[in-house]
Amino acid sequence: MNKDTAKDVVQEVWIDYWNRRKTIENISIEAYLFKAVRYKIYNHLRNCKFNSVQIETIQAIAIDDEVILQENLDNTQSKVHLVLKNLPNRCREIFTLSREEGMTNQDITTHYNISKRTVENQITFALKKIREVLSLFF
Repeated sequence: MNKDTAKDVVQEVWIDYWNRRKTIENISIEAYLFKAVRYKIYNHLRNCKFNSVQIETIQAIAIDDEVILQENLDNTQSKVHLVLKNLPNRCREIFTLSREEGMTNQDITTHYNISKRTVENQITFALKKIREVLSLFF
């Protein structure tokens, strides 16, 4: 694959992502883009009618990459869960309602009978703690 084709593949992936951005939820953008580029390249090479040895090599690389991606995803998720576990109870509950249950800040405000600013502060605090832990590893 030449440089221009590689650029075209990356551009196609970004366009696909942009068009589907509202339907893609709760995934790592890095993992999504990596996987999408890998599949686009695989499809491009398959369409170029490579011989079976080259296709087998590409498939082997793809399997290795998928294992590594899954390990990274599992590792990241465990770190996030550990951070959430160590947050103060109310902060963890508010963050979970917001990010995992999809409640709006106003709904959380009503649910706990607290100010909207308190909800925002708790979510900001949780995100800050998650970023701190993840920045040590990435």
